[in-house]
Order: sequence, then C-alpha cells, then structure tokens
Amino acid sequence: MAANDFYVNQFGTELGIAAQFSGPDITSLIQNRKTSVRGEGVTFNYLGKRDPQKRTGKYQSVNPSETDENVRWAYPVMWDDHELFDDWDNIRQLVGSTPSDPIITNMAAGFVRRRNLSFFEAAGGTAKTGKDGSGSATFTAGNTVDATAGLTAAKLSETRKILTNNNADLMSLYCAIGASGFEEIQADSTLRSRDNIRETSVLEANPMYVPLMGINFIIMPDDQMPEGSTAANSYAYVWDSRAFGFVSWKDLSVKTASRDDLRGSPIQLGAEEAYGMVRLEEARVARIEYVGS
Repeated sequence: MAANDFYVNQFGTELGIAAQFSGPDITSLIQNRKTSVRGEGVTFNYLGKRDPQKRTGKYQSVNPSETDENVRWAYPVMWDDHELFDDWDNIRQLVGSTPSDPIITNMAAGFVRRRNLSFFEAAGGTAKTGKDGSGSATFTAGNTVDATAGLTAAKLSETRKILTNNNADLMSLYCAIGASGFEEIQADSTLRSRDNIRETSVLEANPMYVPLMGINFIIMPDDQMPEGSTAANSYAYVWDSRAFGFVSWKDLSVKTASRDDLRGSPIQLGAEEAYGMVRLEEARVARIEYVGS
C-alpha cells in the first residue's frame, strides 16, 4: 500500500470514530433516510389521513376514497474542510495515532456542528414541494409556543398539546434545546419527581438525550441554537422521528494530495460529505421560543 493510501485509510477511520463522539448529531435521529443516491434532487412521498366508512347494510356499493399525497424535495449540499501539513512527519504527529488527536477532533466536531445547523435550517425553513419541486411549504406559525416570559413545564405541555392535536407520534418526540434553556426547565418545581428519576436511568443507557415529560431533550451549546424572532431569543424545535427526510449523496470521506504548487510541497489533508434535509410534514414540528443565553 502506498504511503498516501495508508494515511487516507488511517485518517478516514479516525475521523469517523471522532465524529461519533463530537457531541449530539441531530440528523442521526431522522427515521426517513436515503443513502448513496444520485441525481440533483430526491423526493419523499407521504400520504394523508384515511377515514374508514361505516357499513350500514349488506352488499353496499364500494366508494374508494383517494388519499392525499404530498411530495417533498431534498437537494444536495457539499461541505468540506482541508488542512495543510509541511511533511509526512507532521501528519504522523498530529493525525497518526488516535481519534483524539487535535486535528481529527476539531474537524469531526465541525462536520457534526454543520449537520445540526443544516437541520435547524430545514426545520424552520421553506420546504420544496410538488411534482417538480416548484411548490413551497413554510413553517406553521401556529406551532410556535411563546416561552419568552419563562420556559416552564406548562410551556412543554402546550407544545405537546399542539403535536397531539396534529397526530404526531408521541412515542418519539425530540427537542433540541440550548443548555441555558434546559437549565430553566429543570428549575421549574412543578416537574414531577418520577421524571427526574427516569432521567437518571435513561441517561446511563443513552447519553444523547434526556427524557422529561414525554419529550427527549437533546442539550446543545447555546451558541449553536437557531435565532428566534429577535436576536436575544432562541428556538427550541420539537418534532417526531418521521417529521424530516435525510438524504446522503456522499458519506463523510477523506483524501490527501501533495501541493507541489506551494513551497515545501506540503500535504493537503481534506474531508467532505454531501447531504440534504427537508421537513416532510409541518404538523409534526413545533418550536418553543425562549430567551437565549
């Protein structure tokens, strides 16, 4: 194996491992996924509600009902990151031992952070719809809960009520919230003690999220939360596992190249991935606006 191939394989393995430990990756919770796809855009189709008809006698005529069908489009966006090294010895020192090396961890954290930001953009942005993607669907304004006066258990109940009435899957509710916002929720003395007991036991099994009041909270750094209606506020999105579609055109991959166009012929070490996300149903997504930190 050539030296270049060796470092590509080594770097790729270490980067993949480091990405798994670079904080919560919200996109990993999306149930509707398509991978290794080709093409400019990828569609997701979902069907509307069905309404069974009451049978009032024998041998009645059958009247089939047509189910509403909605098409949503996801488009690829390429993300990459590159680093230059003076020689192979530098690569051995900075990259060549474990996934905890500084270059590896910083690069992996950057890709995970970008995935989360892309998720927030899809959550509150405009979704492309229709047979050719020319239509659009915006976030439902009525699905926003105002908690700027205080992020309390009552506000969580209000959010659950919205999603319940919208027929969301209450068995798989998630909420991405900033650390200061979650701290404010925990300060509410009306939270039931059994929630806190369950929180401790589940955290041991899955440290990615904390369950409270039937919602799995993904605690994020405050500076990564999407801005609310004002710069001082943040949005905490709440959704079920079927609310979004995720498409991967290219998994996280790496490559190296000798930069003979630069003095000293440094080695360029790079990583890239291409993916897209789309909100599939507005009814399955709500958000809480609160005062950020």
